[in-house]
Amino acid sequence: AYFAPELNTMVMPAGQLQDPDFDPEYPLSANYGVTGFTMGHEITHGFDSDGTHYDETGKLSDHWFPKAIQKTFEEKGQCVVKLYDRIRVAPGLHVDGKQTEAENIADIG
Repeated sequence: AYFAPELNTMVMPAGQLQDPDFDPEYPLSANYGVTGFTMGHEITHGFDSDGTHYDETGKLSDHWFPKAIQKTFEEKGQCVVKLYDRIRVAPGLHVDGKQTEAENIADIG
C-alpha cells in the first residue's frame, strides 16, 4: 500500500489482502485490524513531514495552513526525529530519525 501525494490518494492493491497480513482463517478482527492499520498508516502520509507540502489537489504548496502551525508541526517533528535517533539497531548503529521521519510519523499515526 502507498500514499500518492500528487494524487492525494491512498492505494491499497488487492494483493495486500493475502497472507501474511490477511487470511480467511484468521479471525475477522485480525483481518480488519491489520487492514485498517495499513490504511491509516498510508493516509497519515498525507499529513506527515512530506505530505504537508502538498495541497488538497496534489500540487506542491506550503500554504495550506498558517506558518505558525507549520512551525509548531516542524518542532513536534523534531521530537519524533530525536526519539528515533536514540534507537540502536546494532552496536554503534542508530536509526537516522531525520531520514525516516515521514515513516515514523505515519507509524505513530
